[in-house]
Amino acid sequence: MDIKAGSTDQSVSFAAFTTSTGAAVTVTSATAGLSLWYRRGTAGAKTAISPSDLATLETAHTDGGIKVIEGQDHRLDLPDAAVAAGVDRIEWGGSATGITIDGGQANLIGQATTGSVGTPLTSQQTQDAAAAAIAAAGYLLSDADTGPTRLVRADELAEVYTAIAELDWTARTILSGTVDTVVSNSDFTIAGDFGAVDNMYKFNWLIFTDGQNRCIGRMIGRYNASTKQVQFVGAGVRGSFPDTVEPGDSFYLAPNSDVVAGLIGLKNV
Repeated sequence: MDIKAGSTDQSVSFAAFTTSTGAAVTVTSATAGLSLWYRRGTAGAKTAISPSDLATLETAHTDGGIKVIEGQDHRLDLPDAAVAAGVDRIEWGGSATGITIDGGQANLIGQATTGSVGTPLTSQQTQDAAAAAIAAAGYLLSDADTGPTRLVRADELAEVYTAIAELDWTARTILSGTVDTVVSNSDFTIAGDFGAVDNMYKFNWLIFTDGQNRCIGRMIGRYNASTKQVQFVGAGVRGSFPDTVEPGDSFYLAPNSDVVAGLIGLKNV
């Protein structure tokens, strides 16, 4: 299960069984030898939870409050400190005389990734860490041919990273041009002052400004710098492919600042 880090008044559950028979048993604060605890992170120590009895299952959250739900299942109200930000997971459990208590665990979500303690990672550090982990597995997600689920081989990545390095996302000049030679509605060459690095416009939006596709945008899947060939992938704003593309149709390129995020599966760059 997932719990938002730093949230308050979180209730979880545990199960209790008679150790000798495996039969369900009800646990209260008066149960002999009762000891409840939570742990934070992989190496966290057990922190004791002081139990108290809740009047009903509808009773408001009380740190350490417990109440049988049905059979072996019990409600447990965690202290807020248990779900404070700073670790990626927590677990809880306990024991009692002659009773086995099965607790649980939860992922703490919705918190920034950190490097050294208390120091948020920059977007670039986050990207690099994710890219390294995915590259170590031998592949990377890309929008190259069939959408964001295509697996790109490691030997294809160099041109992508080169293309990204060539782009200045903070001060990007909007480029415009015209269609030159048409192979198909999703494969044509372009005329204009464009860059000399293969795929440097990959993941940019080509938006037509006249012709039958006026105001229609398509994402560029491939760009051949030597021939100035553009190939589209995926669906456009209208239909799966544009209407007829003709030589002379004008367009402009809109940079997609999510290019790196799309490549490595991050959306918060």
